[in-house]
Amino acid sequence: MIGGWITQVRNRVFIGFGPHVECSNCHNSGWLEIWQPYFQQWAYSFIPAHPKMWGDFTVYCKICHWGIKIKKKEKAKVAELLEQGKSSTKYGFDRMDAKAKEALLKQLNRNGFTQLSAFLSFGDQISSARTE
Repeated sequence: MIGGWITQVRNRVFIGFGPHVECSNCHNSGWLEIWQPYFQQWAYSFIPAHPKMWGDFTVYCKICHWGIKIKKKEKAKVAELLEQGKSSTKYGFDRMDAKAKEALLKQLNRNGFTQLSAFLSFGDQISSARTE
């Protein structure tokens, strides 16, 4: 009989910052954080048994972690929130190492947030090219 270990990995990936608001729970002002959880199973801890299964988006206060879930189907709402916090996301993106930048851009493109991905990659080059 061939047996093996099955490992389950549950984690989350940072998508970006939302608008700067006052939290209705803790009343602190700050940027909302947007995350997306995933689940994956591994056989023998190194063979992926299933592809990553992505969950709904979570938008929450970074102080008290109070927030809401937004369904994967409602990406327009998430895109609107990301648009409101894109300056803060760009500030954090500029300070990331190359591997973290690549992971964030991959995640944004996978979810269809290509405008934000282009803004992070090229910054003001895109906006200045449109004005010419």
